[in-house]
Amino acid sequence: MNTSREDIISRYRDRIDTGKRTKLTDAEQTQLIEAFVEHLRSLTTEAEIKALCESELDLMEEGYQKATIAKDRLRYYRTAVKTAMTDGKLPMTAETSRVYSYTPRGSDELIEAHDHRSLDYLKYDAATYREIAVESSQRNNRKQDNLKPVSLAAYLSKASELLRSDDPFDLIVGVAALTGRRFSEVVDKGTLQATDDPYSVTFVGQTKKKEEADSYLIPCLIPSVDVLSALERFRRHPRISKLNGMSASSINRSLANSIKLTVQRHFGSIVPTLEGESAVTIHNLRGVYAEIAVHYFCPPDRGVARYVQERLGHVISAQELKRPNASATQHYFHYFLTDGDGKHIGEKGVKLDQGKALPTQESQPEKSIEPLPKPQANATEERESISEIANLTHQLKHLAQEVNRIWSYINTMTLTTQTQASISVENLQSQLAAMEYERDQTSAQLEQLKAENEALKQQVSQIHQAYQQRIEGLTELIKQSPSIAQPSANQLVESTLTRAATMPAPKPQIATLKREHITTTGTADQRVEAAMRLLMQWNREHDSDSNKFAITQSLLQKTTGSNMPAVKRVMEAFRNEIYEHNSEYALDPDRHNYGKDVEEIKEWVKTRL
Repeated sequence: MNTSREDIISRYRDRIDTGKRTKLTDAEQTQLIEAFVEHLRSLTTEAEIKALCESELDLMEEGYQKATIAKDRLRYYRTAVKTAMTDGKLPMTAETSRVYSYTPRGSDELIEAHDHRSLDYLKYDAATYREIAVESSQRNNRKQDNLKPVSLAAYLSKASELLRSDDPFDLIVGVAALTGRRFSEVVDKGTLQATDDPYSVTFVGQTKKKEEADSYLIPCLIPSVDVLSALERFRRHPRISKLNGMSASSINRSLANSIKLTVQRHFGSIVPTLEGESAVTIHNLRGVYAEIAVHYFCPPDRGVARYVQERLGHVISAQELKRPNASATQHYFHYFLTDGDGKHIGEKGVKLDQGKALPTQESQPEKSIEPLPKPQANATEERESISEIANLTHQLKHLAQEVNRIWSYINTMTLTTQTQASISVENLQSQLAAMEYERDQTSAQLEQLKAENEALKQQVSQIHQAYQQRIEGLTELIKQSPSIAQPSANQLVESTLTRAATMPAPKPQIATLKREHITTTGTADQRVEAAMRLLMQWNREHDSDSNKFAITQSLLQKTTGSNMPAVKRVMEAFRNEIYEHNSEYALDPDRHNYGKDVEEIKEWVKTRL
């Protein structure tokens, strides 16, 4: 449901007056821009267009610095205007448009363009941009005059740890931290492929290039086989695969907040916050990556800026290397590396004997680099085998813990009615079939790998045996449950085998047992439970992350008006289900709802309770 422009502006000014961090949400800015373009369609003179654009700039300046408007906000307005032009929704008369000629950078060809007049006024004058540039340079100079220390071991340990996670946001941050890529490139836009060098990959998909750029070599801070494996798992995740084909800006809007929180959670104590910034960001991780890449792979006789601009993709062709150094690279020299004793590490190229020195583009033909076959060395195979066994062992341990948890649940469960008995038996049968199938699949994979690591084989066998005993005990308990609508032992075995045969390939983890019915009584509890279900429905029906809400005590209390004890009882009864829902949509209970207006969703829930 759209909100009027007047209401959005009123809330915007209220937030400014109260000093709130969020002035406009993404949804509100989108609606403001849509209203602006719609108004633009009705204007017929240049004077009217100029006045409207200046008024919009004044509105933005009420809540944002000029630098933020120039670098961020205005580009959304300009993109919307260009889209409306392409779609034929803006009048392009002699009064409302202009024709001009220009020569693109790096070309001698004169190009003729036809633009809407609003593009002349949806920007600042040259003096303002010079002032913004000077201020930016001064801030960057202060950062470079006060470099911050980063522990090399702590950074690499944390990034490597994230590659072993099943959380998609941990994976994306880990890959970005070890490759220096922007997160939209990791999600979908970039292609990374192995080479014959164990520490380098070819990369294509630079998001900030106006034209399609050639592939080029980038170093990985750990063996590339581990990074590429994590990247593959990340892109298969259902939360991420649905973003395939989306624009970089859409990916940024969808994931930016969750990635920001993930970076702060994992690297906030490792990477110091820079002067003038509020927290560590994924942009900061690119700067740390650059320092480590220099330490590991930059030839001692090569300039650091020349090396970094190539590795970060600011310069990726022999022709570009003939020009002055990229100014963007200067915004990444903000850190220095330290060892375990806190001492400065300043050497360059310490791993050049382990991996190849990445050649400069000046020494390469001006064409895309063809990726070479992935190495098949015995050491690599051994590392992959050990890693796979370790993952499977971890999976079996998790399954054993799940069986133990379900066992404890059954021991405390009271089946007082026929309905409860039927539901419990059906749920337990489903859980049992899933775990038996997953156990069998895991055991089959371990049989293939056991010859590669006899020491781990014995440990896994012990876990497997304990797991099997739990399964048999659970099966026996189901047999002894009330006989209402319950199959015989033979039917149970046959049903279990049928379920297992038709189940999809196992997932890394089993979903926790959900409680489908609240155990407390009273209208307040029932009302809060109903509101929880409606909030989940809302999130499923809204595509944009900015329109979703994390399920929290505060939100349930606001949308129902119920007393907090009732809200807490529902949160406790459905804690697993709520956790899974928030995780599925990457909704951080501590931060996602911050600064968001709940009046619309409150009214939506109220009309359905």
